[in-house]
Amino acid sequence: MKVYFGHPDPSMQQRFGLALGFFDGVHEGHRRLITCLKLAAAKQKFIPAVYTFLEHPTHVVPGLIPRKLLTTPRERIHFLKEEGIESLYMGSFTPEFAAEDKQTFMEQLFVPALKYLVVGYNYSFGRGGEGTAEDLRSFGEARGVPVVVLPEVAVNGESVSSTRIRKLVEKGELREAVMLLRRPYSVEGSVKPGNQIGQTMGFPTANLYLPDYKVLPARGVYATIAYLDGRHWAAVTNVGIKPTVTDKAVDTVETHIMGKKEVLYGRFLRVMFVQKLRGEIKFDGLDTLKKQIAMDVEAAKEILKPMAEE
Repeated sequence: MKVYFGHPDPSMQQRFGLALGFFDGVHEGHRRLITCLKLAAAKQKFIPAVYTFLEHPTHVVPGLIPRKLLTTPRERIHFLKEEGIESLYMGSFTPEFAAEDKQTFMEQLFVPALKYLVVGYNYSFGRGGEGTAEDLRSFGEARGVPVVVLPEVAVNGESVSSTRIRKLVEKGELREAVMLLRRPYSVEGSVKPGNQIGQTMGFPTANLYLPDYKVLPARGVYATIAYLDGRHWAAVTNVGIKPTVTDKAVDTVETHIMGKKEVLYGRFLRVMFVQKLRGEIKFDGLDTLKKQIAMDVEAAKEILKPMAEE
């Protein structure tokens, strides 16, 4: 997949079609857009592409509450590539861009090589979100570009949306989140030094550096799969404040990778949440905590046996 940072180039010659959206989580609703795009691309012989933004509007527009997100830009790139998108345009959602009217956005979007567009029913754009999917349809019709507007996608009688999935993940309801994502929820980031307490107890952990806006599962201990250097391992991950060993009320994500002894500082790690083992507990000392971690590891091994390499 080719990734371009900016708008589609008006001078480009190769025919392409676009799916529009922020694609946070790249969930089942987004997948319907992508499927529609790819089917049309196969019939009409154009490149299936996505146009999205690096920044979420709520992180840029004054007066809006910054939203927690399911995916970082890197994760969205990864998942969109997995879905078979061939070109990805990632624009910058700046204050200047947010102030542009809907007409300006559409004129920039409908370059000569654009031959097809698909959006969700609730897509909005332009200053204050004034533009609608119907505006795009009318604009495209006048230029001979078909614009397909897909209806709401529902699972269990409720709309599939990034907002719904965020709430499920934050409550630790991972099974329902998987139904909407069509894959387990995951986090990824660089490994940073920790306080080494896990190492002293015989359970070394990799502490992940994550952006503040990243959605975290509910506090507790999870059976997880850790992905590193093209391989994966069974793991146990703690999400929370670690009340037994610290008084700081700062949520962290630390993972014990079974069978992995080397220091991972600075390495990039992805952790996929499979099943919650228990909630976060404050133990009366490190000995009790160590015994519980040993039980957590054994429980995770059983759960992950069909999935892990080691």
